[in-house]
Amino acid sequence: MTDDALSSIRDLTGGGGATLALETSGSAAAAANAMSALAPWGKICFVGIGAEIRFNLLDHLSRQISMALSWSMSIVEQQQCADFVADHALPIDRLFTHRWSLSQAAEAYAEFDRQAAGKAVFVL
Repeated sequence: MTDDALSSIRDLTGGGGATLALETSGSAAAAANAMSALAPWGKICFVGIGAEIRFNLLDHLSRQISMALSWSMSIVEQQQCADFVADHALPIDRLFTHRWSLSQAAEAYAEFDRQAAGKAVFVL
């Protein structure tokens, strides 16, 4: 996330910051920026991350933010996330670095196992 993105979040929220953030990239820089974009009492969830993320507690303590860690989200949260994406017409296709057909599943999982790929999706 760049300063432009942080400024955009502040602009969109009237200066208050995001009440909720979801970080799935595993990037320490993205995690730090997502935390910085949170409003006081905001919540962030780190999903499916197997990386080390460091932050200075004093930078966030006074805002009373909450953090959660998860390998996945509940079905309810997945639906809420999908609804948000659809309601706001977010361009999520840009997130995916790899697209696989179901007939390429073995190849796709071999790539996933190397943990060198970005985000991937199976398409019909």
